[in-house]
Amino acid sequence: MLRRCLDCPALIRVGSRCPACARRYRSSFSRHGWADAVKARDGYRCVRCGSAERPEAHHIVPLQHGGRDTLENGQTLCDACHKRRHRGR
Repeated sequence: MLRRCLDCPALIRVGSRCPACARRYRSSFSRHGWADAVKARDGYRCVRCGSAERPEAHHIVPLQHGGRDTLENGQTLCDACHKRRHRGR
């Protein structure tokens, strides 16, 4: 199934942006570099419950909805809070 890129009229099969638009919206962080930077900034603790068990980096605004790999768009969540967040709780 084809859909439109979020930023231009290009038709794409996967993802939310065509390759040209995706390059513009990526920061200088690699995916792992972004996650490590977010967790380090938050002290490797969940910002919701304070747990240090299995910290994970979470995009506040998902990439498919226009979010970016920036520190401002990330937060550290423990595994349990991350799962709850993705379930909408």
